[in-house]
Amino acid sequence: MISRRAIRSFAERRPEALEPLLLWASATESADWRSPADVRLTFNTAYFVGELTVFDVGRNKGRVIVFVQGIRQESVEEKSTSIIDLDTRRYGRLLAKALPGVIKSEGENDRVLGIVEDLMAKGEGNLTPEEGALLELLVDLTHDFEEQHYPLPAVPPRGMVAFLLEQRGLKPSALWQVPGSRGRVSEILAGKRGISKEQAKRLAAFFRVGVELFI
Repeated sequence: MISRRAIRSFAERRPEALEPLLLWASATESADWRSPADVRLTFNTAYFVGELTVFDVGRNKGRVIVFVQGIRQESVEEKSTSIIDLDTRRYGRLLAKALPGVIKSEGENDRVLGIVEDLMAKGEGNLTPEEGALLELLVDLTHDFEEQHYPLPAVPPRGMVAFLLEQRGLKPSALWQVPGSRGRVSEILAGKRGISKEQAKRLAAFFRVGVELFI
């Protein structure tokens, strides 16, 4: 979960950090990472400390340390847990204690974030299936609240391409085969040419992020 409120609060103190943080947040939210190797296909300077992932945002101007749910240091078979697989009594007790619901105020959002932080502090590998299900629910609730009350400015596709190239440590020449030619890459980065749907799909596959970032 990426807290939009935290991004805006930090940017008020460090205005120069807003753009790289917006680009990082958009790329991270759209990504479908299953392993550390996947993360490094998008951010090749990212490194891992326990279950935390450290991102270098903005050429060492700042670092973001987050808990990325679903990422393992070792490759493991992905397992999904549905509600019917849970211990309903145990899950019910967690729900009765957390009292999750649609968040309508800052105070309620703070309360839910506190529970999220407590669960994350346990480490993903130490959560019971019921705690994991509760964490997913609470993250969705606070994400919906912050998306509505703390909207982030849109990121232009060409800016995202330039940012991801920087994060991978690549030159524009690395993309020549993606949009089709050297000239097209230069025109996209200069804002002289838009990105077609087919090019957006190729860029998304190349950087391991969502296609919507380039449309």
